[in-house]
Amino acid sequence: MADAHCRQHVPEAAVFERAPAHVRTAEDLLAARDLSRRFTAALEKLSPRQRAVFVLRHEDGKSLVEIGELLNLDVGTVKGHMARALKKLREELRDLYGC
Repeated sequence: MADAHCRQHVPEAAVFERAPAHVRTAEDLLAARDLSRRFTAALEKLSPRQRAVFVLRHEDGKSLVEIGELLNLDVGTVKGHMARALKKLREELRDLYGC
């Protein structure tokens, strides 16, 4: 269940709609689309379990305890998957924040 949800791509229209009015230029929209594509590609490089933990926490707002219950994992295991997911995402997107 969580894996199918994790593979979703953020529609480009949603990127535009979420953008504040002052960043809705064509150039800003293209940058937002590129960022959305890059983030989606980085998510795809995570293991299915890491991706599920990340999405459940950051997109669905679930607590670590709730994620553990949903995925039948100990909280410590959830934390480990989250830490590895964040590390991989930082590595994949490091050029975006100047490191």
